[in-house]
Amino acid sequence: MSRLPLVLVIGLLSTTWAQEEEPETGPADGSQDAAPMAPAPKSRQRGPAPAFAPAPDISAVWEAARRRVTSRGGNDLTEDFVLELLDSVAQTIKGDFEALARRAQLFTSDHPGYTRKFYSSSISRDEVLGSAITARESALEPHFQALYDPRGNLLRVTYVEPRRWLAQQERLSAGHQQPAAATSPLVRYFNEFDLRRLKGRDYLKKKKMEPGEAYFRLIFTEEGRLQSVQQYDAAGRQIYALNFGGEGPGYGRLEFPEDDPFSLLTLNPYLFLKDKSVVKPDWQVAVTRDEEGNIASLQVFSELDQLLFFYTYQVSYDPKKRTRSVRGTLLSPDETVEQIFTLDYDRQDRLTRRSFFDAQGQLKETLTYQYLPKLKELVVTTRDPYGIITLQQNFAYPRAGK
Repeated sequence: MSRLPLVLVIGLLSTTWAQEEEPETGPADGSQDAAPMAPAPKSRQRGPAPAFAPAPDISAVWEAARRRVTSRGGNDLTEDFVLELLDSVAQTIKGDFEALARRAQLFTSDHPGYTRKFYSSSISRDEVLGSAITARESALEPHFQALYDPRGNLLRVTYVEPRRWLAQQERLSAGHQQPAAATSPLVRYFNEFDLRRLKGRDYLKKKKMEPGEAYFRLIFTEEGRLQSVQQYDAAGRQIYALNFGGEGPGYGRLEFPEDDPFSLLTLNPYLFLKDKSVVKPDWQVAVTRDEEGNIASLQVFSELDQLLFFYTYQVSYDPKKRTRSVRGTLLSPDETVEQIFTLDYDRQDRLTRRSFFDAQGQLKETLTYQYLPKLKELVVTTRDPYGIITLQQNFAYPRAGK
C-alpha cells in the first residue's frame, strides 16, 4: 500500500470541512425580528422543535479525526486509512447538515411544536413600513429596519425599539416626564393650491362647502407656516398629501394613497417636464422650500432611497411690474443639467410665457398664453427658436393660469 504524508491528510480534511461549514447568521444588535419564531407549548406526540437550530459542531469532528491521525505513525498512514477517514468525516458532516435542514423546514411546515395563524389585511408593504426616516430619527422612535441585497431584493425586516425611546417610556410611566402638550392645528380649505408659492387660492368656508366638491385642505403651524396640504377629489378620495416638518421645517414628503403610478403634472401642469413626471408606487418624493416659502426643489427617489432625478426652482418677483417668474432646472442624480425652462406670470398671476432651453442654455421652443375673457378663450401659440409660429391652439378660458 502507498503512504500519504501527514500534511496532505490534514490539508484534505481542512478543505473538506471549509466547504461544508456555513457561518452563523442572525441580528446581533439586540433587536427583534418582525416575525420571531417562538416555541409553542409541548406536544404530547413529540417535543417542540427548537426555535433556532444550532450550527453543526465542526470542531468536534475535526478533533476526533486529528486524534486518529496523530495516534498512528507516519508509516501507518496508508491510502486505505486516509480514504476511510475521509468517508467517515464526510458521513458525519452530511448527517449534521441533514438534521439542520430538517429543523429549518419546521419553520415552514405544520410541525406540532408551532402554532401558525393567518390574518386578513388590506395594507401593503409600503403602508407597513411607511416613509423612510433618517438614522438620527431611528434612534428616537420605534421603527422597522429593512435589509436589501445589492440587487434591491428585500432580505429581512426587523422591528427595533431604541434604548433612548424605551428609557423615555419608563420615565413617562413613572411620572418623571410629562408628554408635550398638544395644540389644535389651524385648518383652512381652498379651491386651488399654488405649488410655486406653496399657498392656497380661492378660500372656501367649510360650512358652505357643497357635497361632492373637490378641495384642498391646508394645515398651518401656530406661526402661520404651512405644515400640510391635502388634495381631495369630488368623491372625497385623497389624491396626495404634502407634509412638512418631519425632517426640518423646509423639508416635505409627498404621499400618494393610491397604489398606482402618479404623475407630477397632477401637482402642477407647468412646473414639470412630461418625460420626467411619472412616479412609481414604491418611489419617494421630497419637496424643499426657501426662506420665503416658495418651492425650491423636488426630488424623486427609488424604493431604496436612490436619487433618480430632481428639479430645482428659483422664484423671483419684480416689485415694479408686480410680476413673477420661475426658472426650473431638471438634473440627473450626478447634478448634470438635462434641461432648463422658465415660466413668466402677469400681475394677475396668470401664466403668459413658457420657454424651454437645452442644457447649454440655448432656446428650443417658446409657448405664449393670451387670455380672452370676453370670448372665454385661451390662445396658446408655439414658436421655434427663430420666433416662427409652429402651432396655435384655442382652449376654454381657465379659472386661473396657475
